[in-house]
Amino acid sequence: MANTPPSAQPNRNNPTFFRPNFRMERPLPQLRRPLQRLVDELGPELASSDLPAFAVVAIRGRTQRRRTLVTLDDGHLVVGRHTEADLCLDADPSVSLRHLLIRAVQLEDGTPALRMLDLDTKAGFRVEGGDDVRSLIATGPFAVAVGEWVIAGIPHGRPKQPPRGGGGPYRVAAPVLHRAERVPRQADRDDRRSHITLLPRVDWIGASSSVSLVARLQLSSRRGDDTLPITQPMLDRGVLVGRYERCVGRGSRGITTATISRTHALILRDGPEDRIFDLASTGGTFLDGRRIRSAALSRSGSRIRLASDDPVHMHWSPFSS
Repeated sequence: MANTPPSAQPNRNNPTFFRPNFRMERPLPQLRRPLQRLVDELGPELASSDLPAFAVVAIRGRTQRRRTLVTLDDGHLVVGRHTEADLCLDADPSVSLRHLLIRAVQLEDGTPALRMLDLDTKAGFRVEGGDDVRSLIATGPFAVAVGEWVIAGIPHGRPKQPPRGGGGPYRVAAPVLHRAERVPRQADRDDRRSHITLLPRVDWIGASSSVSLVARLQLSSRRGDDTLPITQPMLDRGVLVGRYERCVGRGSRGITTATISRTHALILRDGPEDRIFDLASTGGTFLDGRRIRSAALSRSGSRIRLASDDPVHMHWSPFSS
């Protein structure tokens, strides 16, 4: 940027900066090398599986490794230092207690993809090139850095195109990065390499938006009640609910109680549905009296309870379109 006149420099506060056709390819070997090792090791096993899923592997140095599975049938993972997290990244203070939500989804063209949302932490996560990222959706094998950890997502099943030479089902090349305001409808044809779409960050409700409202979220507890407006961009990005200032209504202005986790739940537009995800909370999230990990919210409205002791009650009221 040193030789670029100020008038020609991109304005990151301008919505046009997040244009879908923006592409960049920048190598970062410390991400690609561990991803290549995992692809070579796990590729034959995963290629033989017809399960619609992603293997998610976290590695730290040469000695620490975690592996789990996230499926396309409502599967998601909460990642962080908390012992209740689905993928616990301990021994690294730069990782928040609840740092990421990882969600397996299917694009409109049927391509499986993995969505990662930073839960509005201080650190976020990084892709190749070292840039801090807050939200993305990816197809093909890919890796991100979270603190001292590398988290890789590797799809099950064989790639549609023949593998590159070199021993494994993929040769890991620099990912193609895109920026967009919303989840893409279809994937790139080359499913042998990473295609990562960078999305806007998870939202909290601050100043009122000029965008038309799509729902209302009412919260009540023994400490009072509050009503919060929800817009379409907020739903697309994800809305955090909990005690932290970074959650909706800045922790709902003191309404939340001590039994509510600091980041307790996330409400997100997920394809054609609005869904609520429990974020490995201590007290639990309940819909119709049943404890849930995630659930679709009714188009006619839903009543949700956060925690059993000293709870917060939420009423989700979508507006008819």
